[in-house]
Amino acid sequence: MESSPRPLDSGSTVIQILDKAVTGQRITDEEALFLFEHGDLTLLGEAADAVTRRLHPEDYRTYNIDRNINYTNICVSGCRFALFTDRRDIRRAT
Repeated sequence: MESSPRPLDSGSTVIQILDKAVTGQRITDEEALFLFEHGDLTLLGEAADAVTRRLHPEDYRTYNIDRNINYTNICVSGCRFALFTDRRDIRRAT
Protein backbone atom coordinates (compact mmCIF):
# COMPACT_ATOMS: atom_id res chain seq x y z
CA MET A 1 0.00 0.00 0.00
CA GLU A 2 1.34 3.43 -0.89
CA SER A 3 1.93 5.99 1.80
CA SER A 4 -0.10 9.20 1.80
CA PRO A 5 1.49 12.07 -0.09
CA ARG A 6 2.98 14.47 2.48
CA PRO A 7 4.94 17.27 0.79
CA LEU A 8 5.66 20.54 2.56
CA ASP A 9 2.81 22.27 0.74
CA SER A 10 -0.42 20.30 1.07
CA GLY A 11 -2.14 22.81 -1.23
CA SER A 12 0.00 21.80 -4.19
CA THR A 13 -0.72 18.12 -3.50
CA VAL A 14 -4.45 18.86 -3.46
CA ILE A 15 -4.13 20.59 -6.84
CA GLN A 16 -2.11 17.68 -8.27
CA ILE A 17 -4.67 15.12 -7.11
CA LEU A 18 -7.59 17.18 -8.39
CA ASP A 19 -5.86 17.72 -11.76
CA LYS A 20 -5.42 13.97 -11.99
CA ALA A 21 -9.14 13.40 -11.35
CA VAL A 22 -10.24 16.17 -13.72
CA THR A 23 -8.25 14.63 -16.58
CA GLY A 24 -9.98 11.30 -16.07
CA GLN A 25 -7.33 9.40 -14.15
CA ARG A 26 -8.30 7.30 -11.13
CA ILE A 27 -7.13 8.52 -7.75
CA THR A 28 -5.93 6.12 -5.09
CA ASP A 29 -7.58 5.50 -1.75
CA GLU A 30 -4.71 7.37 -0.11
CA GLU A 31 -5.21 10.37 -2.42
CA ALA A 32 -8.94 10.39 -1.69
CA LEU A 33 -8.19 10.36 2.05
CA PHE A 34 -5.70 13.20 1.56
CA LEU A 35 -8.40 15.25 -0.23
CA PHE A 36 -10.82 14.49 2.59
CA GLU A 37 -8.34 15.61 5.22
CA HIS A 38 -6.77 18.58 3.40
CA GLY A 39 -9.03 19.50 0.47
CA ASP A 40 -10.72 22.86 0.14
CA LEU A 41 -14.47 22.45 -0.44
CA THR A 42 -14.53 25.11 -3.16
CA LEU A 43 -11.69 23.43 -5.06
CA LEU A 44 -13.36 20.04 -4.71
CA GLY A 45 -16.60 21.48 -6.08
CA GLU A 46 -14.82 23.13 -9.01
CA ALA A 47 -13.05 19.86 -9.84
CA ALA A 48 -16.34 17.94 -9.65
CA ASP A 49 -17.94 20.51 -11.97
CA ALA A 50 -15.03 20.16 -14.43
CA VAL A 51 -15.42 16.37 -14.47
CA THR A 52 -19.17 16.71 -15.00
CA ARG A 53 -18.67 19.15 -17.88
CA ARG A 54 -16.04 16.86 -19.47
CA LEU A 55 -18.35 13.84 -19.27
CA HIS A 56 -21.58 15.73 -20.07
CA PRO A 57 -20.87 18.86 -22.13
CA GLU A 58 -24.57 19.69 -22.54
CA ASP A 59 -25.80 23.02 -21.14
CA TYR A 60 -28.31 21.33 -18.84
CA ARG A 61 -28.28 18.89 -15.93
CA THR A 62 -30.97 16.49 -14.78
CA TYR A 63 -31.41 14.89 -11.40
CA ASN A 64 -33.40 11.86 -10.35
CA ILE A 65 -34.96 11.87 -6.92
CA ASP A 66 -35.91 8.31 -6.05
CA ARG A 67 -38.39 7.93 -3.24
CA ASN A 68 -40.04 4.70 -2.28
CA ILE A 69 -42.93 5.38 0.05
CA ASN A 70 -43.83 2.36 2.13
CA TYR A 71 -47.43 2.55 3.30
CA THR A 72 -47.13 -0.64 5.29
CA ASN A 73 -44.48 -2.91 6.70
CA ILE A 74 -46.08 -6.01 5.18
CA CYS A 75 -43.84 -7.52 2.53
CA VAL A 76 -45.13 -10.07 0.03
CA SER A 77 -41.92 -10.56 -1.93
CA GLY A 78 -39.87 -12.19 0.82
CA CYS A 79 -36.65 -10.52 -0.28
CA ARG A 80 -34.04 -9.37 2.23
CA PHE A 81 -33.90 -5.78 0.93
CA ALA A 82 -36.17 -4.11 3.48
CA LEU A 83 -35.09 -5.43 6.84
CA PHE A 84 -37.89 -3.60 8.65
CA THR A 85 -40.64 -5.77 7.14
CA ASP A 86 -42.91 -8.19 8.95
CA ARG A 87 -44.68 -11.13 7.44
CA ARG A 88 -48.48 -10.92 7.18
CA ASP A 89 -48.99 -13.58 9.81
CA ILE A 90 -47.14 -11.65 12.50
CA ARG A 91 -49.51 -9.67 14.67
CA ARG A 92 -47.52 -6.41 14.76
CA ALA A 93 -47.57 -6.04 10.98
CA THR A 94 -49.60 -2.95 10.07
